[in-house]
Amino acid sequence: ITQVVLSYIQGVRKNGEELERPWQTENGPFVALGVLTKNKDPEKGDYITHHLVIGNTETGTLYITVFEAPADEWERAWKIGEPIIKLLILSPDI
Repeated sequence: ITQVVLSYIQGVRKNGEELERPWQTENGPFVALGVLTKNKDPEKGDYITHHLVIGNTETGTLYITVFEAPADEWERAWKIGEPIIKLLILSPDI
C-alpha cells in the first residue's frame, strides 16, 4: 500500500507545479503523503490543489482526498478546506 501512495503522489507532482515539498506522516497503520500543486488549465485558469493520500497498511485500504480552488481564491477557500482535511477521522479497522 505504501508503494501505491508513493506512486499517486509522484504522478501528481509530474502534472503540476509543486508549491510545497511533499510531506509524509505515519500514525499507527496509516501512512499519509501530501503535496500542494498549482496547475494551469486553458479553460479553468490557474488552480491550486491540495492532495492527501492515506494508506492503511493493515487493511490495504487507500483514501484519496483532494481539495481544489482557483489560485486567486486559494487563501479564502483553504480556510474552509483545511479544517475538513485536518479533522478527517479514519477507522484503523476499515
